[in-house]
Amino acid sequence: MGTKQNLSFNKDNYNQDDTMVCCRLWSGKDKVGTVLDTARYIGSLAKVFSNALNFIERNTKTAWAKVL
Repeated sequence: MGTKQNLSFNKDNYNQDDTMVCCRLWSGKDKVGTVLDTARYIGSLAKVFSNALNFIERNTKTAWAKVL
């Protein structure tokens, strides 16, 4: 079964000066399955970006392939 990763970069009623990114890993490909991993990162842009990249690397089991 495949998985789908979701990074949320929208405002979502967040009224602080820091950057916030929400990351989720879903089972399946349509985001209706179980959430396998979730994280919310708040802080400076550099710190949040680094944490989000670490989340993606931690939850990526297969390499990306370009489909022609």
